Amino acid sequence: MAAGDDQIQEGLAQLFENYWILREENPELYHQLRKNEKELKRIIDEKFGLRLHIHSQFIKLEKIPTDPKGWMGITDFQDKMDYTMFACALAFMETKEQNDYFLLSHLVEDIRENYPDPDTLDWTNYRHRLSLVRVVSRLLDLHLMDKIEGDITKFAQNEEFEALYRVTLYARYFMRSYPQDIYQYEDWHALVRDEMENIDTHGRRWEVYRELIMHPNVSRTPENNDQLFNYIRVQRRSIEDFFERYTPFHFELTKDTAMLTMTERKKMYTLFPSQQAIDEILLQMAGLVRDRRPARDPFGRVSLTMPEWLLLGQELQHEFSHGWSKEYREMSTDRLAEKLVTQAVDWQLVEREAEQVVILPVFARFRGVYSKNFTGKAADQDE
Repeated sequence: MAAGDDQIQEGLAQLFENYWILREENPELYHQLRKNEKELKRIIDEKFGLRLHIHSQFIKLEKIPTDPKGWMGITDFQDKMDYTMFACALAFMETKEQNDYFLLSHLVEDIRENYPDPDTLDWTNYRHRLSLVRVVSRLLDLHLMDKIEGDITKFAQNEEFEALYRVTLYARYFMRSYPQDIYQYEDWHALVRDEMENIDTHGRRWEVYRELIMHPNVSRTPENNDQLFNYIRVQRRSIEDFFERYTPFHFELTKDTAMLTMTERKKMYTLFPSQQAIDEILLQMAGLVRDRRPARDPFGRVSLTMPEWLLLGQELQHEFSHGWSKEYREMSTDRLAEKLVTQAVDWQLVEREAEQVVILPVFARFRGVYSKNFTGKAADQDE
């Protein structure tokens, strides 16, 4: 690695893995990024077509995916109400100046007034109060406001609970600018199309590099008509050289799949398989699918009906459940099959289409088996 490349690699990693870098929280990293600002901006603009914002108090990379996925949302949020309240809270804070103080009751009242359907919002409802707790907790985590006094978790138990907060500098910079007035968009699909038109004017490079860095894998599909993969094949050496030089990842390309892999697990990255037990079970499911050598379509995909997926779940339980934790050993086949397909969709290992599970070719790269001397006792010891 050339002199300075290690700093660029660390800088790119921090920018892509964090929402923003705050100077007051991590001054050393902030100044390191400022030192390499010119080179980082060049790489990010050339390869990804993304904006790098340099502020005297923070640095922020706008990470705009070409294909938004459900797992890209705020992991702590559980339903649409969380996101709606979050948007209302952001609008409330935009009316404030930096260092303005406000009471929780003021925020609660403002959310009620601006909620799209205020009659459906009831602060006597525990679930609704809990939603606000998640929203405020997220605002605090993002440093959009500071807690002066009061623990927001107590609001879940008492709608009359009061707390005091202060608006921070960062509240003004959380929302990014859009290609045009947001009120001109009919829905979020229109916004994505607008973003994609901007990418299309610069060829395939931005799309390919964004998908590789932001998604678990890139699969060849009928929708991209091989155009994306044609670009990847032609530019394979250039893509490989870039990721080998500026990231800890290795670029891998097969007929139907392109992905970034890592030989050693690093804490800052979210990798498959994760430490979750459900991912280990997915590896075992992948082995069953491979052993069957099912017929594949021209894009390397296998289509199963939900009953067929359930049958795989039954066989999975029969063959492997002795080594699972109690939670999964005692889980019904229907529930297990549902959890597996949901997790596999999030990892882009399968796609769900109506009553079908479409297994992508990347799934065939994995296999999970027990060692010959494994008895299952290790799982029992965790109970």
